[in-house]
Amino acid sequence: MSRRQAHHGDTENTEVKAFKATTCGAVAIQSLDDLVAVKRLLFNGQRDQYNGPVLDAAHGPRHSGGDGRNQLHYTQQGPTMDVVHGNLYDYPKYYDLLFGADWRAEFDFLRGCFDRHARRPVRRLFEPACGTGRLLIKLAQAGYDVAGNDLNPRAVAFCNARLARHGFPAAAVVGDMANFRLARKADAAFNTINSFRHLPTEEAAEGHLRSMTAALGEGGLYIMGLHLTPKGPPTCDEETWNARRGHLAVHSRMWSIDLDRRHRQETVGMTLDIRTPSRQFRLVDQILFRTYTADQIRDLFRRVDEFELAETYDFGYDLDAPAPVTGRTEDVIFVLRRK
Repeated sequence: MSRRQAHHGDTENTEVKAFKATTCGAVAIQSLDDLVAVKRLLFNGQRDQYNGPVLDAAHGPRHSGGDGRNQLHYTQQGPTMDVVHGNLYDYPKYYDLLFGADWRAEFDFLRGCFDRHARRPVRRLFEPACGTGRLLIKLAQAGYDVAGNDLNPRAVAFCNARLARHGFPAAAVVGDMANFRLARKADAAFNTINSFRHLPTEEAAEGHLRSMTAALGEGGLYIMGLHLTPKGPPTCDEETWNARRGHLAVHSRMWSIDLDRRHRQETVGMTLDIRTPSRQFRLVDQILFRTYTADQIRDLFRRVDEFELAETYDFGYDLDAPAPVTGRTEDVIFVLRRK
């Protein structure tokens, strides 16, 4: 998966209250016994040992009894939670809250990479697949000249509106990360949360890297984070995390639906449970990612030899703890340098 797991709650019988909040109230938990059973199912992977109410990713809670008995359906306490099937990227406000909540670690890591690994002064930055520009705005406020592109016009409009609101040029454009040209070369570029894997073919991935080599000045960096497919079973195939801003709260779950190693495709499900004072609803989406093993990504880098590998890290963003890539590596950040 592409994100670190994070659960947040407060302390009813404090633990029951906390878990209700974590699941946006979707599971009807009335006692500590219910809580223990559901936690065991959701977080410890013991599905076969549990016959009580469980949380279904797309359609809400259901009963897990394998023989079909007592098929209980729970809904949000109070009004039923609406289910909306849609594209996550068409909801930039919720996307930005969810993925922008932990910007500081990435921000500090990027600036540290610029200082440590670039062989040119870093002033001009570019983000392919920039989305809402959650990092572009922070970097612009830190004094960098920023630009980005993205296929989703709603995300680009959100990004540009925020830049303009803070007095910066509307520097994001609708464009394809697999084939683009910049009017002025950048000193560094970044793509840190798996967006590279949206490129559906080897040709598109190679086109992206060649576009990046043309976009960067000599000695510039491309910092690219993605999830590799390890040899053997993955250590994690589900992640959840929460974010809140004012009266808006989002609880997200992402899980692997299918991993097709032969065709190099992974189907990932995602739900966002969104709560505002006036509405509660669940956004349901599926995302198709291209897969890469350590050997496959190395082979791709060899074919685009204008880059050299400066260093590799994991998603801990610790500049003092480089992480060598092996066949078991999953989350990795490649720091590529333009020759």
